[in-house]
Amino acid sequence: EFLVLLPHTAVDDAVIVAERLILAAKDLALEFGLPGLGVSCSVGLAPLRSDADPDPLSAVDAAMYAAKSGREGVRIAGPEEGGGTIEPPAEEGSGRPS
Repeated sequence: EFLVLLPHTAVDDAVIVAERLILAAKDLALEFGLPGLGVSCSVGLAPLRSDADPDPLSAVDAAMYAAKSGREGVRIAGPEEGGGTIEPPAEEGSGRPS
């Protein structure tokens, strides 16, 4: 697990970054002698609304674990931020903008 901070970034733009990370993880080639072994990526997003946020890391952690339950996806924390599941990004060349 790792944390990426995107200061001054709108939620929609953070989703685009998350989707690009998921696609990049899919492209990683692992050479362990096991055919079909790949990397998956689940991303939790938690917008910081103010310095008074009591525990932003717990919010993003919960969103990430919710995303993991669907395998490869993005989950935005909290209903007040429009929280919800976003489908995994489409493969390159599918017509979806990148």
